[in-house]
Amino acid sequence: MQTRKKYIFLTFLASWLLLFFFGGDQLRRFAFFSRRKVEARRNWPHWTDRSLLKSFADPEELLSDGDPSLPSPRERQAARLSVYKNSRCRMETCFDFSRCEKHGFKVFTYPRERDQPLSESYSKILASIERSRYYTPSPEEACLFILSIDTLDRDHLSGQYVRNVDEKIRSFPLWNGGRNHLIFNLYSGTWPNYTEDLGFDIGQAILAKASFYTESFRPGFDISIPLFSKDHPQRGGEKGWLYQDSIPPKKKYLLVFKGKRYLTGIGSGTRNALHHIHNGKDIISLTTCKHGKDWEKHKDTRCDKDNVDYEKSSRLQIVVLWSCEKPPPPRGKWPQTTAPVTIVQGRGKLSDRFFPYAAIQTDAVLSLDEHTSLSTSEVDFAFVVWRSFPERIVGFPTRSHFWDPEQRRWGYTSKWTNELSIVLTAAAFYHRYYHTLFTEYLPAGLRELVDGLAACEDILMNVLVAAVTKLPPIKVTQRKQHKDMVSQQVKGTAGAAGGRRFSQRQDCLNQLADWFGYMPLVSSQLRLDPVLFKDQVSVLRKKYPRLEKP
Repeated sequence: MQTRKKYIFLTFLASWLLLFFFGGDQLRRFAFFSRRKVEARRNWPHWTDRSLLKSFADPEELLSDGDPSLPSPRERQAARLSVYKNSRCRMETCFDFSRCEKHGFKVFTYPRERDQPLSESYSKILASIERSRYYTPSPEEACLFILSIDTLDRDHLSGQYVRNVDEKIRSFPLWNGGRNHLIFNLYSGTWPNYTEDLGFDIGQAILAKASFYTESFRPGFDISIPLFSKDHPQRGGEKGWLYQDSIPPKKKYLLVFKGKRYLTGIGSGTRNALHHIHNGKDIISLTTCKHGKDWEKHKDTRCDKDNVDYEKSSRLQIVVLWSCEKPPPPRGKWPQTTAPVTIVQGRGKLSDRFFPYAAIQTDAVLSLDEHTSLSTSEVDFAFVVWRSFPERIVGFPTRSHFWDPEQRRWGYTSKWTNELSIVLTAAAFYHRYYHTLFTEYLPAGLRELVDGLAACEDILMNVLVAAVTKLPPIKVTQRKQHKDMVSQQVKGTAGAAGGRRFSQRQDCLNQLADWFGYMPLVSSQLRLDPVLFKDQVSVLRKKYPRLEKP
């Protein structure tokens, strides 16, 4: 019996020694073999392959956002709690549906106070609501209430910051702790440390806000809205590209963004991390660091390249149609421009002007004659107008047509009257789509007519656009007066040549009417001017003051 116990003891001892010598090194790595057992539990784990792991952040860095200028998590939490005292609000708990049962979904906007200023953006919001079918002037019928106090900009350094909002809303009999109220907000806090502090208690009101914190957003109750500028149109906008059974949309670009990126402050890390989506094909993301006075102090390694790409990204281009018998001058003698210049060799025909050249890559075409001179203010304003009316010809020099009962034919005049039906393409914006219509869909006989008559191509383009749209062209404000070279007082060779040119224009107009079978041109008395044009106000309030100079 003793011998058996002795053999068992020896076998156990041998097994333990083998385990110690061949596996002891691995066993010693376990925390329970260490004398610092308690300390190991408190500290971050020490991995055996730590040297192979990439270091992303030290443990102490995880306790803050890394930027000392940003508020700490505790400060942000305190700011949120001061605003969202009813953080558990849901439609079932903080909204009175009984107000909506009798009259349906009706919205009441508080009356405006005379001494209370409103921003342009908030005025648009209120105006849109009051024009909608949901608006009611009676608070007794209302299901939802909108304050007349502008709460969009809650940056206390802003000139549009409204003070003492808490005192004002508490004095409203309809406030009821914010129940069934909707509050709009775009900005809160001050750059770069934007916080959730609105400067007043929203109570049980629904908050429609841009740049929400996920911790503050109340699902099924609050509304996250995009950050829009004051120039955002109140109604309408450009038509979309999505048609029925057309997925994905028939457009060249899937996503396009061009704007400023913040180098510091809340949200800058997320925004700066989106640069990788840019592929230069269907996804374009172009940003500039030039934001604020001290942006260079915070510039990163990508700023220089981003700024260059941003400035080069303008789709402006210059296409010169060279129809002269002499060859164009060498590149070195052309004026230096920031936009690329493309020279297209014409065939010597007037209809070449409206050929759909592959070099034209922009939707907007600014057609200019060699003798035309426009200021940058004129071009900029005309382009802004064209963007609102891309289907029309928008320009400066105008002409009109009329029926001459004595001659029993159409007349053409360049007199300065209140009516117009033609905008000369010597200085005009139009869509490049009309180049395709002009070249591929008009009968060849019409293009031959244009090539045989002097100064007939712009009349045909106006007739074509009017026939397609059934709308007149648009004249915009001009600083310089564009007048015909022909005048009643002009005599001699120049006057005779000008007279023949004017006569050919009139013949062209009548032949086009015969071709179409009717007169497509539409007359108009409209001229679009910039806001505050010629008004007796400070030039600092005007966007295009140079247009008023003689």
